[in-house]
Amino acid sequence: MKILSTVLLLTLTITSFAQHIDGPANMRLAPNGDKLFSLNDYVTVSLETEQPVNNWYKLEVRCYVIPDDLINKTTVKANTTLLNVNGDSIGFTFTQFEIENHNERYYAYGDLEQIEVSLTGHTYKSNIRKEISNGEILANKKSVADSCMSTYLSYQEENCQWVTLIEECSIYPASIMINNESESVLVKQNQKIKRYAGAEGQYSVIDLEFKKMNYTDNPIIKKFTIEADRVDVEYPLIKAVNYGCCGAEDYYKLFTSSNFENIMDYIEVLYEIDIPNSRTKGYLGYIPFGRGNDEKIVGTLTFIDGKEVRNIVNVATNDKSKKENILHFVPDMEFKLISDRDKIQNEGRQIRLWSQNGNKSSSALTGFKFLIHLVDDSTGKDYVQELTITDGYINGNSEKEFTIWID
Repeated sequence: MKILSTVLLLTLTITSFAQHIDGPANMRLAPNGDKLFSLNDYVTVSLETEQPVNNWYKLEVRCYVIPDDLINKTTVKANTTLLNVNGDSIGFTFTQFEIENHNERYYAYGDLEQIEVSLTGHTYKSNIRKEISNGEILANKKSVADSCMSTYLSYQEENCQWVTLIEECSIYPASIMINNESESVLVKQNQKIKRYAGAEGQYSVIDLEFKKMNYTDNPIIKKFTIEADRVDVEYPLIKAVNYGCCGAEDYYKLFTSSNFENIMDYIEVLYEIDIPNSRTKGYLGYIPFGRGNDEKIVGTLTFIDGKEVRNIVNVATNDKSKKENILHFVPDMEFKLISDRDKIQNEGRQIRLWSQNGNKSSSALTGFKFLIHLVDDSTGKDYVQELTITDGYINGNSEKEFTIWID
């Protein structure tokens, strides 16, 4: 269904207190004025004031109409059926009236099946249900029953080893990227865990279903399955972690929420670059020993912008002594400011680029430094790698992968 979320207002948007209609009920141009439209029972509306003014409420309702029911995109016809997002009737108009158009975005207007409009009117106080219970809402609105249950089972295998099988289910709201835009969704997360008594570690698989926020017969947008101990959906990424066994550090994978591409692996610590008033973000993560079997590589730093990889930087040495003695855990790393407008926060793990306030381009990830402290355990010497992030690249280098040497 092609739906345009364009807001067509009769007046300026009003301060709102969400309530439900006790209807059907009439909405009028003014208290005791001409009837404009009628709303069905339990339709959700926004009230301008929490209490009625002289026994009347002014309210706003968001609904949908078909394009043919609008004249010149600014006037709604009489006897127009008002719809919810699923195309079900929630009321109708009595008369033709003009609506003031704000934020018009009529691309492909003729191809749209529904257009979102926002109508305002006045109704008598008895037409508003106050303090409606969740039970009443569920009894009078469509809802989705979901078999989301958590279970566990313990049993003994033939070798007498006790095993616990755990299945944990949860549903929660989140935002993911669809068509390069943020979209609010419901996430159904089902985790299946196999755990042996007395042993560290576990085998865990997590299934994610991303569902539309609004009721529909086909709510599922996407599915994703990953072997991980925990998953966090944090726009624009999906973060999966496997817990380190026996004292080892935790291992993370970052996936794009748009197509589930794995764009970064890192150990334990993630560093974030945030641009205020913009959804553009950057991330830096490090893996000791690097991603491959190259004996010269000490570690690998990956830099992403939330959508794609900007750089993969291999830190390498030709000195076998350095390679053997540099501590092979996650090194100390830190941001270093260039502009005094920028700020380092969250215990040093985030830099806010106020110098790029509102800039939405990946090239706005610029104008700061990132330091990696590689300490030789035998000598205590710190081989500091001072990297400058310029125009969205490490050291201004647009090559996807390159090597820096500590010799």
